[in-house]
Amino acid sequence: MQALMIVDMQKGLMKESNSHLIPKINAYLKEKHFEKVIYTKFYNHLDSQYVYLLNWKKMISEDEIEICVDQVDDSIVFPKCSYGISYEQIRWLKEQHINEVVLCGTDIDACVLAIAYNLFDNGIKPYFKWDLLASANMRSKVDPKEIVKPMIIRNFGEDSILD
Repeated sequence: MQALMIVDMQKGLMKESNSHLIPKINAYLKEKHFEKVIYTKFYNHLDSQYVYLLNWKKMISEDEIEICVDQVDDSIVFPKCSYGISYEQIRWLKEQHINEVVLCGTDIDACVLAIAYNLFDNGIKPYFKWDLLASANMRSKVDPKEIVKPMIIRNFGEDSILD
């Protein structure tokens, strides 16, 4: 079975470079391509490695962590306080007989990529819905999607990128 995973589409993570995804993901959800829709919901806390190692203290308040795309009926939310998802969440996917996950959301160069590796390492094929992916990280002059695209092709196969 194939599922859609919407990664970290939350108020506190939206910037000019990724907020355009909100209406596009909402429109995609209305097309009802998937039996299972999963949302990841990143939250930070004062004892996290984000605070300790990166001195990053965002995504702690309820307003920041609120999901900002439509939530469909019978969907599930995977809370996470790391780049990737947990073993328990992988186990749930396997119990649901999900063997393929289409990823969309933000950030392609952080959480989306980490989750793809989690999935792959546990026998679940990740796919990347290319037009529904972005990054808030625009520190360089190169779009992070273009930086990670060769890595995705190398590590997950050319067929893993969906138009």
